Amino acid sequence: KKEHLLLKIYHSLQQHWLIQKVKGEYKTFGQVASSILASAVREGDHSSRIDIVFDVYKDHSIKAAERHNRTTDFAVHYKNIVSGQLVWQWRRFLQSTENKTSLIEFLVKKWTKAENIAQILENTELVVASGVKCWKITKEGKKEIPDLEAQHEEADTRLALHAAHAAKAGKQSVIIIISEDTDVFLICLAHCSMIGVPIFQKTGPWTRTQFVDISRLAQIYGDGVWKAIFGLHAFTGC
Repeated sequence: KKEHLLLKIYHSLQQHWLIQKVKGEYKTFGQVASSILASAVREGDHSSRIDIVFDVYKDHSIKAAERHNRTTDFAVHYKNIVSGQLVWQWRRFLQSTENKTSLIEFLVKKWTKAENIAQILENTELVVASGVKCWKITKEGKKEIPDLEAQHEEADTRLALHAAHAAKAGKQSVIIIISEDTDVFLICLAHCSMIGVPIFQKTGPWTRTQFVDISRLAQIYGDGVWKAIFGLHAFTGC
């Protein structure tokens, strides 16, 4: 029986369903962190590895203007996030890119120091990309992974690096990428031959879940087609 790996992807704290479905109102940030981790582990049930990849929010970026436009005047800004602090307006909190950067840093620290992390993870490795660095969290503790340091702003490109790293660690693995994004599908399609193990993209709500066999589609279309589609996508942006 093949070993199963799960590559867990977060594209945007503002858009991704796993963050959005968390009911953050009237909870502490510590409770929010526990809820997000529980959801990720539940999605990765029976997997030996779960990767969580966040976007990186840089001040000097080609996307800075777009993100500034998304930030409304009604956003609630937090200077510091602490575990016992109560969240009053979760949606408005997520409208600030500064808040999202602080939240990512808080989540990594909280998950690392959780007293019951060994019970939560059991034998599963949790790999979390936070900023440039990447950390592996297990029941034994936290360890930095230099091979996964990256300057990628977008999680949908950085995930290919994580998929390749996971495939190298488990030669007989199957990688499942959880994402609703078409960009992710095309990026994985373009890199699946380099990754070298079966890749599936899981989409849809739990009542209508679909698994797209990306590796099989790459074989059907052939190198010429998917490379051309990927190039066209890069020029058109959609």
